[in-house]
Amino acid sequence: MTEYLPYLALAVFVALALVCFFSLRKAKARVRLMLTLIGIAFLLFAILPTVGTLTENESLIGLGVTLPGSIFFIGLPSSTYLRYRRCVTPVSAICTDAKHVGRYGESRVPVFRYTVDGKQYESASFLVYSRRRFTRLFETGHTYTISVDPGEPTECADKRFFPKSTQIMLLAIGIVCLLLSAVFVAQLLL
Repeated sequence: MTEYLPYLALAVFVALALVCFFSLRKAKARVRLMLTLIGIAFLLFAILPTVGTLTENESLIGLGVTLPGSIFFIGLPSSTYLRYRRCVTPVSAICTDAKHVGRYGESRVPVFRYTVDGKQYESASFLVYSRRRFTRLFETGHTYTISVDPGEPTECADKRFFPKSTQIMLLAIGIVCLLLSAVFVAQLLL
């Protein structure tokens, strides 16, 4: 049974990569880069460990885990930060709802209704807040000044708080994965 695991892993991660690549057509232009990076990470995670297992090369297996990890954990906070930086146009918005996200609904995303250039939008922020921080920052029905991306008005963020600690933690994990990848590459070259 275990001799089939590399092939099963290969099939699963290739399928996940294909899902990412096929969803590129419907994705907003701002999300395409992240989807492409995730798709590449899934492909690397599928191919390198499988080849490493079949050739009994532990360095290739290690590279197949750490390199996709570095792509994901560096790409995700970088993408979030770039989206946050593009939201520069302040608008007055009403917090209409709190979407519950996460496995057990412990995190919240505010939903805002606002007007840009005479057109009304209702959009969820791309920033995710803990339940406690959300309760301190937002109340449904109240008006807040948020910032929107002038090129994509459905992208909105509250500039009062950026979840730096989460982004820094993800970035640190990505850097550790990248350093481990360098070690595995050095082992492969020796």
